[in-house]
Amino acid sequence: MAGDRPEDADQANAQRDDARGKSRDAAAPSGGEKSQDADLSARIEAARRALEPEAGPSAAEKYNSLTLAWRMTLELVVGSAMGFGIGWGLDSLFGTKPFLMLVFGLLGFAAGIKLVYETAQASSRNSAMSGRAGGGVQSAKDDEGAGGA
Repeated sequence: MAGDRPEDADQANAQRDDARGKSRDAAAPSGGEKSQDADLSARIEAARRALEPEAGPSAAEKYNSLTLAWRMTLELVVGSAMGFGIGWGLDSLFGTKPFLMLVFGLLGFAAGIKLVYETAQASSRNSAMSGRAGGGVQSAKDDEGAGGA
């Protein structure tokens, strides 16, 4: 067979290499094609920028906001639960079953509301100082030490 000889294989490889070189030369852009390529690249980049998400709050800011929300919720729930617990204990001790539980439950709820209010004010103050929403949370004790009420 003709393809079995080494000279034929070398000749076939040389022809293939020549064909590849010609196709590379034919694919090289001319001056007008270069400007079209640059224009197309610019349009693709503009489309990519348009599809990118807008710069919103960072993950840390979202985390801080979520932490603040959970903190406020827990302050309210724990304040109420503590009040009901103390009231229930005193009712058991004095035999005044629903009365003290309701009174201390309402007092615990009021204490929870007060803590939520203070936390919201501290957060608002901190975000105003830092110039961004959802800033860090400072406890009421830290505010008092910094010259607060």
